[in-house]
Amino acid sequence: MEKAVGGFSVRKAFELNDPNNFLLDYLFGITLIDLVSYIKLSRAILGNEEAILHLFDLAGTVDSAISCASFQKGMKCGCHPTLTKKEEICCEDLLHPLLRDAVGNDLVLTKNTIITGANASGKSTLMKALAVNVILAQTIDFCTASKFEIPEMDVMSSMAIRDDLISGESYYVREVKYMRRMVKRLESGKMVLFVVDEIMKGTNQRERLAVSEALLHFFSDKTCFIIVATHDHELAERVRDAYKCYYFDCFYDEGTITFDYKIKAGLGGESNAILLLEQFDFPEEVLSDAKEILSHEGDL
Repeated sequence: MEKAVGGFSVRKAFELNDPNNFLLDYLFGITLIDLVSYIKLSRAILGNEEAILHLFDLAGTVDSAISCASFQKGMKCGCHPTLTKKEEICCEDLLHPLLRDAVGNDLVLTKNTIITGANASGKSTLMKALAVNVILAQTIDFCTASKFEIPEMDVMSSMAIRDDLISGESYYVREVKYMRRMVKRLESGKMVLFVVDEIMKGTNQRERLAVSEALLHFFSDKTCFIIVATHDHELAERVRDAYKCYYFDCFYDEGTITFDYKIKAGLGGESNAILLLEQFDFPEEVLSDAKEILSHEGDL
């Protein structure tokens, strides 16, 4: 085997160190050493396919183990998860593994959860952190939290949905298909975590509320955990008898918005949509009109 690959090594060395290697190319052309080396390598492989495939498998296992070890070492917070028989998700100092300055959150979920709160306050990030860590717990036995206890379960999400020009599907049609996939998934009877961001927002307000409420009540007594984020307090009020409510908040200081990215129990969270427009220097005419319209609607 060494002799077979030796020719390649020599040729590579000459190509790197000698720009005028046309004589060497001529020699290789006469002797056909490339072809001879290839034939020798092929003969060496024949009859040893299983061993070679096993070596590839071992190399992949070692490489993945090194990657996992490097990932664990680079996390400021981590633990080995506990898989339990309880229908409860319990985590402390839960972090998103891709955020450099992530804020840890404690969370205890018993089946159904709905999260409200301000824009950019951390709702989607928390749900992504939970979903990712449920997968990590059951694959590499490591989570970015100080404590992580879950039952064995799959994960399905409906987040960051986009329309599809190629298939001709609108945003709402894509939402419908995602939710249909979740409904069908329940037929297996196996525990699953559903993560839903802004449920059914691609249609009109009246039907959106009706469909969303019906779906959330449908999921509430099934073999699943479901965690839903919404800006719609009316929807949260309608399902709070079957869902535990949490919220994220924001704070105002001299026209500046700040966030603590900490989850809190209850139904709350300040609205900050207009103030965010102000932060990004929208025209004063737009801001004043928006505030006046909002004030008028509040009086209705």
